[in-house]
Amino acid sequence: MKFNTGMHQHLLLGQWLRSRYDKLIPDHYSLDDIYVRSTDVDRTLMSAESNLAGLYPPKGNQRWDNMRWMPIPVHTLPETMDYVLAGKKMPTL
Repeated sequence: MKFNTGMHQHLLLGQWLRSRYDKLIPDHYSLDDIYVRSTDVDRTLMSAESNLAGLYPPKGNQRWDNMRWMPIPVHTLPETMDYVLAGKKMPTL
Protein backbone atom coordinates (compact mmCIF):
# COMPACT_ATOMS: atom_id res chain seq x y z
CA MET A 1 0.00 0.00 0.00
CA LYS A 2 1.15 3.49 -0.82
CA PHE A 3 0.64 4.91 2.69
CA ASN A 4 2.86 2.25 4.29
CA THR A 5 5.88 4.41 3.43
CA GLY A 6 4.49 7.39 5.35
CA MET A 7 3.51 5.26 8.34
CA HIS A 8 6.97 3.71 8.39
CA GLN A 9 8.58 7.16 8.24
CA HIS A 10 6.47 8.26 11.22
CA LEU A 11 7.41 5.11 13.12
CA LEU A 12 11.10 5.91 12.49
CA LEU A 13 10.53 9.54 13.51
CA GLY A 14 8.95 8.39 16.79
CA GLN A 15 11.93 6.10 17.40
CA TRP A 16 14.34 8.95 16.66
CA LEU A 17 12.42 11.26 19.03
CA ARG A 18 12.61 8.54 21.70
CA SER A 19 16.38 8.22 21.31
CA ARG A 20 16.91 11.98 21.12
CA TYR A 21 14.75 12.90 24.13
CA ASP A 22 14.95 9.66 26.11
CA LYS A 23 16.12 11.50 29.25
CA LEU A 24 13.12 13.88 29.08
CA ILE A 25 10.32 11.50 28.06
CA PRO A 26 9.18 8.78 30.46
CA ASP A 27 9.76 5.18 29.31
CA HIS A 28 6.12 4.21 29.77
CA TYR A 29 3.15 5.98 28.25
CA SER A 30 0.96 7.79 30.75
CA LEU A 31 -2.03 9.97 29.98
CA ASP A 32 -0.61 12.47 32.47
CA ASP A 33 2.56 12.99 30.39
CA ILE A 34 1.34 13.58 26.84
CA TYR A 35 -1.78 14.80 25.06
CA VAL A 36 -1.87 14.15 21.33
CA ARG A 37 -4.10 16.08 18.98
CA SER A 38 -4.59 15.49 15.27
CA THR A 39 -6.85 16.71 12.55
CA ASP A 40 -9.88 14.49 12.00
CA VAL A 41 -8.47 12.96 8.81
CA ASP A 42 -7.56 9.28 8.45
CA ARG A 43 -4.08 10.05 7.07
CA THR A 44 -3.10 12.33 9.96
CA LEU A 45 -4.60 10.02 12.58
CA MET A 46 -2.59 7.12 11.16
CA SER A 47 0.54 9.29 11.15
CA ALA A 48 0.01 10.20 14.80
CA GLU A 49 -0.52 6.56 15.81
CA SER A 50 2.56 5.45 13.86
CA ASN A 51 4.67 8.17 15.47
CA LEU A 52 3.44 7.20 18.93
CA ALA A 53 4.23 3.53 18.23
CA GLY A 54 7.87 4.53 17.79
CA LEU A 55 7.88 7.00 20.68
CA TYR A 56 6.23 4.71 23.23
CA PRO A 57 6.96 1.07 22.43
CA PRO A 58 5.12 -0.97 25.07
CA LYS A 59 7.27 -2.33 27.88
CA GLY A 60 6.53 -4.56 30.84
CA ASN A 61 2.90 -4.51 31.91
CA GLN A 62 1.95 -2.30 28.94
CA ARG A 63 2.50 -5.25 26.58
CA TRP A 64 -0.72 -7.07 25.95
CA ASP A 65 -1.85 -9.95 23.78
CA ASN A 66 1.74 -10.45 22.48
CA MET A 67 1.60 -7.20 20.52
CA ARG A 68 4.49 -4.78 20.01
CA TRP A 69 2.03 -1.88 19.90
CA MET A 70 -0.31 -0.33 22.39
CA PRO A 71 -3.22 2.02 21.72
CA ILE A 72 -2.57 5.61 22.76
CA PRO A 73 -5.39 8.16 22.54
CA VAL A 74 -5.26 10.70 19.73
CA HIS A 75 -7.78 13.49 20.16
CA THR A 76 -9.58 15.33 17.38
CA LEU A 77 -12.25 17.90 16.77
CA PRO A 78 -14.62 17.93 13.81
CA GLU A 79 -13.05 19.92 10.99
CA THR A 80 -15.78 22.57 11.22
CA MET A 81 -14.76 23.26 14.85
CA ASP A 82 -10.98 22.90 14.49
CA TYR A 83 -9.54 26.39 14.11
CA VAL A 84 -6.03 25.35 15.11
CA LEU A 85 -4.91 22.27 13.18
CA ALA A 86 -7.33 22.23 10.23
CA GLY A 87 -6.01 25.59 9.04
CA LYS A 88 -9.45 27.04 8.55
CA LYS A 89 -10.35 30.67 9.05
CA MET A 90 -12.31 31.25 12.22
CA PRO A 91 -15.80 32.59 11.49
CA THR A 92 -16.45 36.19 12.45
CA LEU A 93 -19.03 36.84 15.12
